[in-house]
This record gives sequence, structure tokens and C-alpha cells, in this order.
Amino acid sequence: TVLRLSWDEPRVPNGLITYYTAEVNGETHQLVDNNTVPVHGNTNYTVRLQACTTVGCGPFSSSYSITTPVGVPEAPPPPTISELMSSPSVVHLQLTPPLHPNG
Repeated sequence: TVLRLSWDEPRVPNGLITYYTAEVNGETHQLVDNNTVPVHGNTNYTVRLQACTTVGCGPFSSSYSITTPVGVPEAPPPPTISELMSSPSVVHLQLTPPLHPNG
């Protein structure tokens, strides 16, 4: 799942904008060719943007909050053998839910 970002250019760019930075839940992503950020389903996110020139980056925008829609779950980890039985034809497996159920 990805968060596709779009925005209006700054009113006063103070030079040629070379890239944008997105801060998503405190994690910074440099946006050069692609305006998407990887996210998980059914999760709250706070997003801020900032424009950058060859001299440096300007201040971040105001925050915007979004909750991503419910998505399909990630693959669960492989099962582990939890107990071997006395019979060679019986095996007990322990299943673990996915790290990000996305819903």
C-alpha cells in the first residue's frame, strides 16, 4: 500500500525547487521522481511536506492527518513446529499472525 502525495507549488519558491521532502509519522522521505510513500492499511498517519532548492530546504508545511483504508494482510511468517508427536505422521505446527494485518 502506498500513500500518493500531491500539492501546490510554494507561492515564493526562492529558487529552483530540486526536490520535496515528506515527513510521515516522523520518518523522512525524499521525493524526487515518485510522489509515493509506503504505508500500511488501517493506520493513522500525519504528513508534512517541505520544498528544497540547491541551497537547502524551507520550513515544513502544516500537518495533515489521514487514516489509510483497510488493506489485505501481509503474508504470515512461516509456521514453526511446536511439538513432535510419537507418531511419525503427526506434526503440530504453530502459526503466527502477520506483522501488519492491515485491517
